[in-house]
Amino acid sequence: MDQRISKNFEFSKIASIIMVATGHFFPGNILWVPVSIALFVFAFSSAIFTSEKYVGEFQLGKFWYRKIVRLGPDLLVINVFLLALFIFQGKPDIFTVDTIINMFGLSGFLNWFNIVNKSPFGGGLWFFTLLLIFYVAYPILNFISRTRISSIVLVVVALVATTYFHYTIHVGHVLWLTMFGFLFGVFYSKSGMVRVKLSPAITAAAGLLIVGLMIFCNYVVNFKEANYPLILAACVLTVIWLINAKVSSIAVASVGPVSVCLIEIYFIHTYLFVHPFESQLINYLASLAIIMSVAVLLERVARWVRGQLRTNERARATALR
Repeated sequence: MDQRISKNFEFSKIASIIMVATGHFFPGNILWVPVSIALFVFAFSSAIFTSEKYVGEFQLGKFWYRKIVRLGPDLLVINVFLLALFIFQGKPDIFTVDTIINMFGLSGFLNWFNIVNKSPFGGGLWFFTLLLIFYVAYPILNFISRTRISSIVLVVVALVATTYFHYTIHVGHVLWLTMFGFLFGVFYSKSGMVRVKLSPAITAAAGLLIVGLMIFCNYVVNFKEANYPLILAACVLTVIWLINAKVSSIAVASVGPVSVCLIEIYFIHTYLFVHPFESQLINYLASLAIIMSVAVLLERVARWVRGQLRTNERARATALR
């Protein structure tokens, strides 16, 4: 992948996770629109990076080995931290079946099947469950989209299906829009569209038009059914803009220290909100500072664990020679 595109999405992923955290801190307002776009961008970028990384012959064993090595230490360190936090806070129902489900990032299934989560673990983690589902499905998606025609068929079927499910199966969050983000990312990469150039000015202007249409539909004619297709269009325009534009190098550099902490930020942010001040803005900034600091620390511990595992693996391989 082009370095410019890679850096754009490196910035967008951390901006997206911060937007999600912001939406959770200030719930019940217009922020649900940018949060929806942020989740789509995160899903799209995850799909593109995965598709670009596994170009050519696909080896299922290597694919899953890399995912386990990448995610396993992070989940271990995050869960140990949260366990200690919940014990310190005196949370009830820490040791339940729900805890095991949530520790593996599978709390989305509890949400989707309306199962009450008794454990303090798993707050708002449905996106990670969807990410794991994407990883499970990726070998099949990779096979299906091996030609441009088949990738087009895939994205059209995905668009129709997720749109239908959005209007018929209500889950309380933007599951279907985010699911389409993953599938659209696979299509965009496999079809070769990632190399198609489109003026950032055109996509930005189209985005402003979408905003105007949303304001008109919601506050003038009260036609809220148009929200989903308009937000979907805004999501697609956003990722196309990120592919063709150039995000400021200063902006990219500013998120460098936390760009590797996405999983940590996502898992811990809802548990570290603080409200010691009267000003909600100050509370929000203080919460972000705490979340980022803890995330960086946890990521470094996870990196150390990962390094130890690799060292032990190399030692075993050497001993077997």
